[in-house]
Amino acid sequence: MSDLITTKTKDENMKTTEKIKLIMEDTALMIEWFKSNLGFQPNKFCFPYNDSVRGIYPGMLKKYGFTDFYGSER
Repeated sequence: MSDLITTKTKDENMKTTEKIKLIMEDTALMIEWFKSNLGFQPNKFCFPYNDSVRGIYPGMLKKYGFTDFYGSER
């Protein structure tokens, strides 16, 4: 199995570990924005482009307190 995931921007390949790091950083920033600007932390998440990154994304999000996930099954 390949260690690469094709991203949807600029037709670049990004290693899974790099994508996970980016997702974690982005999620932490998003949660901080919600807390600072809206006064709460969300527990529902909709995957961008319906891409759960081979199922890795939900596991990471659970660590941040997310419980409900939405993707292509909407």
